[in-house]
Amino acid sequence: MRHFFCFLIFLAASPAWAENAMRHVVVTPKVEPEKPASPVSPAPPADTQAPPVKKTAPALSLDKIFIPYKDTKEWPELRAAMTISSLKDLERILAAVNTAPQDVPPTAFFMIATSLAEQNRMEEAARFYYMGQLRASFDTARFPARAAARPTVNMKGKVPDQVQQVPEGPVKIINPHNGIDMIARMAGTKIGPWVMADPARLKTIAQQVKEWDGATAYHYKLPYDTPFIEDEKTWGDLLTTTRTDFFTRLEQISQALKSLPTRSQPRPAFSQ
Repeated sequence: MRHFFCFLIFLAASPAWAENAMRHVVVTPKVEPEKPASPVSPAPPADTQAPPVKKTAPALSLDKIFIPYKDTKEWPELRAAMTISSLKDLERILAAVNTAPQDVPPTAFFMIATSLAEQNRMEEAARFYYMGQLRASFDTARFPARAAARPTVNMKGKVPDQVQQVPEGPVKIINPHNGIDMIARMAGTKIGPWVMADPARLKTIAQQVKEWDGATAYHYKLPYDTPFIEDEKTWGDLLTTTRTDFFTRLEQISQALKSLPTRSQPRPAFSQ
């Protein structure tokens, strides 16, 4: 879970955490009879823009969380989630996620989080970001990185069945998750500082993600090849360990943030 330690780097950064300018939503003024139209108002601060979280369903038992990986299918909205270019696109993708959250891979969660952050919907963005972090952490456990096999050759002068491993340079590590690691880091550049600015935010987001994940199955197919796979019979134990480690680390970070001196945040300047 190397992404967590990247967040601590943000704490040493300057107050460049906050954007120099925050976007605002242009609202069509409501015109009353014989009254002038109300002026366009800027978007509210990010902290007040996210709607309340809906109550989640009861947690699933481990025997209902998985289906055989060979039976999983790629989420049909993945390409659209990676090319969100308007608020309309974003809302449509959010509706698709709510329809079948168990089918959505972590890659999509990170891309959605990035789009939400661009709209200053930071609480929603943080939830999606940590949802992606948790599930990506589990994916690295069940589809681990491993060293590539070294080539074998027959030793000169020996019979063909006498084979020796011949290393050629350093051992090559095959990590199928390199691409999603980069996407996660990009998503965290704005979301991480916002969460770390207030220890209570991290604690709240962690609880929301914990409830959502417990009630949501893992039926998604990863959009990239995974050459190594752990026995699916062990996935329940791997998930339990991943969840425990994940939320323990978040709690540790939250406690560490409480011990840091409070930083004054610059007042956001709304665009005109």
